[in-house]
Amino acid sequence: PAPPASNVNPTVVQNFAAAVEPHIQELITQAQTTYSIPPDEKTLYQQIGNKAREVVNAHKTSPNGDSVQVLSKLQNALMEYKRELTQPIMDRSPAGMQGRVDKLRQKLSGLESDLAAARPQPAAPAPAPPASNVNPTVVQNFAAAVEPHIQELITQAQTTYSIPPDEKTLYQQIGNKAREVVNAHKTSPNGDSVQVLSKLQNALMEYKRELTQPIMDRSPAGMQGRVDKLRQKLSGLESDLAAARPQPAAPAPAPPASN
Repeated sequence: PAPPASNVNPTVVQNFAAAVEPHIQELITQAQTTYSIPPDEKTLYQQIGNKAREVVNAHKTSPNGDSVQVLSKLQNALMEYKRELTQPIMDRSPAGMQGRVDKLRQKLSGLESDLAAARPQPAAPAPAPPASNVNPTVVQNFAAAVEPHIQELITQAQTTYSIPPDEKTLYQQIGNKAREVVNAHKTSPNGDSVQVLSKLQNALMEYKRELTQPIMDRSPAGMQGRVDKLRQKLSGLESDLAAARPQPAAPAPAPPASN
Protein backbone atom coordinates (compact mmCIF):
# COMPACT_ATOMS: atom_id res chain seq x y z
CA PRO A 1 0.00 0.00 0.00
CA ALA A 2 1.18 3.52 -0.81
CA PRO A 3 2.15 5.77 2.13
CA PRO A 4 -0.71 7.98 3.38
CA ALA A 5 0.79 11.07 1.73
CA SER A 6 -0.16 9.66 -1.69
CA ASN A 7 -3.79 10.40 -0.81
CA VAL A 8 -3.10 13.96 -1.91
CA ASN A 9 -4.32 15.23 -5.26
CA PRO A 10 -2.35 18.50 -5.76
CA THR A 11 -4.81 19.76 -8.42
CA VAL A 12 -7.74 19.49 -6.00
CA VAL A 13 -5.73 21.35 -3.33
CA GLN A 14 -4.85 24.11 -5.84
CA ASN A 15 -8.56 24.44 -6.76
CA PHE A 16 -9.55 24.76 -3.11
CA ALA A 17 -6.77 27.31 -2.53
CA ALA A 18 -7.96 29.34 -5.53
CA ALA A 19 -11.48 29.37 -4.07
CA VAL A 20 -10.23 30.70 -0.71
CA GLU A 21 -8.00 33.50 -2.02
CA PRO A 22 -10.73 35.99 -3.08
CA HIS A 23 -12.24 35.79 0.44
CA ILE A 24 -8.86 36.75 1.94
CA GLN A 25 -8.57 39.78 -0.31
CA GLU A 26 -12.17 40.82 0.46
CA LEU A 27 -11.56 40.51 4.22
CA ILE A 28 -8.44 42.69 4.05
CA THR A 29 -10.20 45.29 1.86
CA GLN A 30 -13.24 45.33 4.16
CA ALA A 31 -10.99 45.76 7.20
CA GLN A 32 -9.34 48.77 5.55
CA THR A 33 -12.61 50.41 4.43
CA THR A 34 -14.97 49.70 7.35
CA TYR A 35 -14.94 52.75 9.61
CA SER A 36 -17.34 51.44 12.25
CA ILE A 37 -14.71 49.25 13.98
CA PRO A 38 -11.82 50.49 16.15
CA PRO A 39 -8.24 50.63 14.78
CA ASP A 40 -6.97 47.64 16.83
CA GLU A 41 -9.73 45.44 15.33
CA LYS A 42 -8.95 46.71 11.81
CA THR A 43 -5.30 45.72 12.35
CA LEU A 44 -6.24 42.27 13.68
CA TYR A 45 -8.57 41.55 10.77
CA GLN A 46 -5.75 42.50 8.36
CA GLN A 47 -3.31 40.25 10.27
CA ILE A 48 -5.87 37.42 10.09
CA GLY A 49 -6.14 37.95 6.32
CA ASN A 50 -2.36 37.92 5.87
CA LYS A 51 -1.95 34.84 8.08
CA ALA A 52 -4.75 33.07 6.15
CA ARG A 53 -2.82 33.82 2.95
CA GLU A 54 0.30 32.20 4.47
CA VAL A 55 -1.75 29.10 5.35
CA VAL A 56 -3.12 28.88 1.78
CA ASN A 57 0.35 29.32 0.27
CA ALA A 58 1.79 26.64 2.56
CA HIS A 59 -0.86 24.15 1.40
CA LYS A 60 -0.30 25.12 -2.25
CA THR A 61 3.46 24.56 -1.89
CA SER A 62 3.20 21.31 0.10
CA PRO A 63 -0.28 19.75 -0.22
CA ASN A 64 -1.01 17.10 2.41
CA GLY A 65 -3.86 14.76 3.33
CA ASP A 66 -5.54 17.47 5.45
CA SER A 67 -5.19 20.33 2.94
CA VAL A 68 -8.71 20.11 1.50
CA GLN A 69 -10.34 19.97 4.92
CA VAL A 70 -8.21 22.85 6.28
CA LEU A 71 -8.82 25.06 3.23
CA SER A 72 -12.54 24.31 3.21
CA LYS A 73 -12.79 25.20 6.93
CA LEU A 74 -10.72 28.34 6.31
CA GLN A 75 -13.04 29.48 3.50
CA ASN A 76 -16.09 29.13 5.79
CA ALA A 77 -14.26 30.98 8.58
CA LEU A 78 -13.31 33.88 6.27
CA MET A 79 -16.92 34.22 5.11
CA GLU A 80 -17.96 34.34 8.76
CA TYR A 81 -15.30 37.00 9.58
CA LYS A 82 -16.46 39.17 6.66
CA ARG A 83 -20.00 39.03 8.05
CA GLU A 84 -18.87 39.81 11.61
CA LEU A 85 -16.76 42.73 10.44
CA THR A 86 -19.80 44.50 9.00
CA GLN A 87 -22.22 43.75 11.87
CA PRO A 88 -23.09 46.69 14.15
CA ILE A 89 -21.28 46.59 17.53
CA MET A 90 -23.93 45.81 20.16
CA ASP A 91 -21.87 46.12 23.34
CA ARG A 92 -19.52 49.10 23.37
CA SER A 93 -18.60 48.75 27.07
CA PRO A 94 -14.84 48.36 27.75
CA ALA A 95 -15.38 44.66 28.59
CA GLY A 96 -17.43 44.12 25.43
CA MET A 97 -14.81 45.76 23.23
CA GLN A 98 -12.00 43.83 24.92
CA GLY A 99 -13.94 40.60 24.36
CA ARG A 100 -14.10 41.34 20.62
CA VAL A 101 -10.32 41.92 20.46
CA ASP A 102 -9.62 38.72 22.46
CA LYS A 103 -11.80 36.72 20.07
CA LEU A 104 -9.89 38.08 17.06
CA ARG A 105 -6.54 37.24 18.76
CA GLN A 106 -7.80 33.66 19.26
CA LYS A 107 -8.67 33.44 15.56
CA LEU A 108 -5.19 34.67 14.68
CA SER A 109 -3.52 32.12 16.94
CA GLY A 110 -5.72 29.36 15.45
CA LEU A 111 -4.31 30.33 12.04
CA GLU A 112 -0.75 30.20 13.48
CA SER A 113 -1.45 26.56 14.45
CA ASP A 114 -2.87 25.80 10.98
CA LEU A 115 0.27 27.30 9.45
CA ALA A 116 2.59 25.20 11.66
CA ALA A 117 0.62 22.06 10.73
CA ALA A 118 0.72 22.93 7.00
CA ARG A 119 4.51 23.22 6.85
CA PRO A 120 5.99 20.02 5.43
CA GLN A 121 7.45 17.47 7.82
CA PRO A 122 11.08 16.58 7.06
CA ALA A 123 10.69 12.95 5.82
CA ALA A 124 9.62 12.93 2.18
CA PRO A 125 7.88 9.73 0.96
CA ALA A 126 8.82 8.17 -2.38
CA PRO A 127 6.66 9.40 -5.29
CA ALA A 128 3.41 7.44 -5.46
CA PRO A 129 2.03 5.85 -8.65
CA PRO A 130 -0.46 8.05 -10.57
CA ALA A 131 -3.57 6.01 -9.66
CA SER A 132 -3.07 6.96 -6.03
CA ASN A 133 -4.07 10.53 -7.03
CA VAL A 134 -7.54 9.53 -5.92
CA ASN A 135 -8.38 10.25 -2.30
CA PRO A 136 -11.53 8.20 -1.62
CA THR A 137 -12.30 10.23 1.53
CA VAL A 138 -12.34 13.50 -0.41
CA VAL A 139 -14.60 11.91 -3.04
CA GLN A 140 -16.98 10.63 -0.31
CA ASN A 141 -17.07 14.14 1.21
CA PHE A 142 -17.95 15.71 -2.15
CA ALA A 143 -20.59 13.04 -2.74
CA ALA A 144 -22.11 13.74 0.69
CA ALA A 145 -22.27 17.46 -0.18
CA VAL A 146 -24.13 16.76 -3.44
CA GLU A 147 -26.74 14.34 -2.07
CA PRO A 148 -28.97 16.86 -0.21
CA HIS A 149 -29.29 18.92 -3.43
CA ILE A 150 -30.55 15.81 -5.28
CA GLN A 151 -33.19 15.17 -2.64
CA GLU A 152 -34.25 18.84 -2.66
CA LEU A 153 -34.56 18.85 -6.47
CA ILE A 154 -36.77 15.73 -6.43
CA THR A 155 -38.93 17.11 -3.60
CA GLN A 156 -39.27 20.49 -5.35
CA ALA A 157 -40.23 18.75 -8.60
CA GLN A 158 -42.98 16.88 -6.75
CA THR A 159 -44.33 19.92 -4.89
CA THR A 160 -44.04 22.71 -7.50
CA TYR A 161 -47.42 23.03 -9.21
CA SER A 162 -46.49 25.84 -11.60
CA ILE A 163 -44.67 23.52 -14.05
CA PRO A 164 -46.31 21.00 -16.43
CA PRO A 165 -46.29 17.24 -15.63
CA ASP A 166 -43.72 16.31 -18.31
CA GLU A 167 -41.24 18.81 -16.78
CA LYS A 168 -41.95 17.46 -13.26
CA THR A 169 -41.15 13.95 -14.52
CA LEU A 170 -37.94 15.09 -16.23
CA TYR A 171 -36.71 16.93 -13.12
CA GLN A 172 -37.32 13.77 -11.07
CA GLN A 173 -35.47 11.66 -13.67
CA ILE A 174 -32.58 14.16 -13.56
CA GLY A 175 -32.49 13.82 -9.75
CA ASN A 176 -32.49 10.02 -9.94
CA LYS A 177 -29.80 9.97 -12.64
CA ALA A 178 -27.67 12.42 -10.61
CA ARG A 179 -27.96 10.01 -7.67
CA GLU A 180 -26.68 7.16 -9.89
CA VAL A 181 -23.71 9.33 -10.93
CA VAL A 182 -22.89 10.12 -7.28
CA ASN A 183 -23.17 6.45 -6.28
CA ALA A 184 -20.91 5.38 -9.18
CA HIS A 185 -18.19 7.82 -8.00
CA LYS A 186 -18.61 6.67 -4.39
CA THR A 187 -18.19 3.04 -5.44
CA SER A 188 -15.26 3.60 -7.84
CA PRO A 189 -13.60 6.99 -7.21
CA ASN A 190 -11.36 8.13 -10.05
CA GLY A 191 -9.13 11.12 -10.85
CA ASP A 192 -12.09 13.10 -12.25
CA SER A 193 -14.55 12.36 -9.42
CA VAL A 194 -14.06 15.61 -7.49
CA GLN A 195 -14.40 17.77 -10.61
CA VAL A 196 -17.51 15.87 -11.82
CA LEU A 197 -19.21 16.00 -8.40
CA SER A 198 -18.39 19.67 -7.92
CA LYS A 199 -19.84 20.49 -11.38
CA LEU A 200 -22.89 18.36 -10.58
CA GLN A 201 -23.52 20.20 -7.30
CA ASN A 202 -23.46 23.58 -9.12
CA ALA A 203 -25.77 22.21 -11.83
CA LEU A 204 -28.29 20.91 -9.25
CA MET A 205 -28.36 24.28 -7.48
CA GLU A 206 -29.04 25.89 -10.87
CA TYR A 207 -31.86 23.40 -11.65
CA LYS A 208 -33.51 24.08 -8.28
CA ARG A 209 -33.50 27.80 -9.10
CA GLU A 210 -34.86 27.25 -12.63
CA LEU A 211 -37.62 24.99 -11.35
CA THR A 212 -39.07 27.75 -9.15
CA GLN A 213 -38.75 30.60 -11.70
CA PRO A 214 -41.99 31.82 -13.30
CA ILE A 215 -42.47 30.57 -16.89
CA MET A 216 -42.06 33.61 -19.17
CA ASP A 217 -42.90 32.07 -22.55
CA ARG A 218 -45.94 29.75 -22.49
CA SER A 219 -46.18 29.44 -26.28
CA PRO A 220 -45.99 25.82 -27.58
CA ALA A 221 -42.47 26.51 -28.92
CA GLY A 222 -41.37 28.03 -25.60
CA MET A 223 -42.73 25.08 -23.61
CA GLN A 224 -41.16 22.57 -26.02
CA GLY A 225 -37.82 24.41 -25.68
CA ARG A 226 -37.97 23.95 -21.89
CA VAL A 227 -38.58 20.20 -22.25
CA ASP A 228 -35.77 19.82 -24.81
CA LYS A 229 -33.37 21.62 -22.47
CA LEU A 230 -34.26 19.23 -19.62
CA ARG A 231 -33.78 16.22 -21.92
CA GLN A 232 -30.29 17.54 -22.80
CA LYS A 233 -29.46 17.80 -19.09
CA LEU A 234 -30.63 14.22 -18.59
CA SER A 235 -28.51 12.92 -21.47
CA GLY A 236 -25.50 14.86 -20.12
CA LEU A 237 -25.94 12.94 -16.86
CA GLU A 238 -26.14 9.66 -18.84
CA SER A 239 -22.68 10.50 -20.27
CA ASP A 240 -21.34 11.33 -16.79
CA LEU A 241 -22.66 8.00 -15.55
CA ALA A 242 -21.03 6.05 -18.39
CA ALA A 243 -17.71 7.83 -17.73
CA ALA A 244 -17.95 7.12 -13.99
CA ARG A 245 -18.35 3.38 -14.40
CA PRO A 246 -15.01 1.56 -14.15
CA GLN A 247 -13.71 0.44 -17.55
CA PRO A 248 -13.22 -3.34 -17.99
CA ALA A 249 -9.61 -4.43 -17.58
CA ALA A 250 -7.72 -4.99 -20.84
CA PRO A 251 -7.44 -8.73 -21.65
CA ALA A 252 -4.16 -10.40 -20.74
CA PRO A 253 -1.82 -10.98 -23.70
CA ALA A 254 -2.28 -14.45 -25.25
CA PRO A 255 0.43 -16.98 -24.35
CA PRO A 256 2.94 -17.67 -27.15
CA ALA A 257 1.93 -20.48 -29.53
CA SER A 258 3.24 -23.83 -28.28
CA ASN A 259 4.48 -24.98 -31.69
